[in-house]
Amino acid sequence: AALVAVATVGIVPTGTATAAPAGDRKQQLQEQIGEASQQESDALAAQQKIQDAKAAIDAKVADQADCSPGTGKSVRFVRTR
Repeated sequence: AALVAVATVGIVPTGTATAAPAGDRKQQLQEQIGEASQQESDALAAQQKIQDAKAAIDAKVADQADCSPGTGKSVRFVRTR
């Protein structure tokens, strides 16, 4: 039990001298929120770009898949290595 008490005392804050002032902490958190918001915006823009590219590819695949008789379209298979 004595060891637990000593370990617990070791993690107790020593006072307000080491704590950041509330205004500084608030400013720091606001900056972090701004950075996270920018990262989220960048990620959403990248996701939209990928979705647009996928839609274009899906449209090409669908166009190539529509090769039923009478459409005038055909599929050509190419061997790849």
